[in-house]
Amino acid sequence: MKVLKEQAVLGVSLSDILYTERGQAAVYYTNQDFSFKRRGDSRILRFSFTYKLGDASIAKKKARENASKSELERAQ
Repeated sequence: MKVLKEQAVLGVSLSDILYTERGQAAVYYTNQDFSFKRRGDSRILRFSFTYKLGDASIAKKKARENASKSELERAQ
């Protein structure tokens, strides 16, 4: 979602909402059998905020100038 005159972007990210990530292992070796099950909390909620510093109109103007120059060079 763009905010602050389209200079900033807010974001939200969710991971493993249904709590399905599980870990388990079993080892069978000579006279040694062991196993384990792990269930840590793998649910993650992230918020992000990105703000663009500087004047965005300058970058747009430079891009237009560069495109015009390259078109003129190709035409010659």
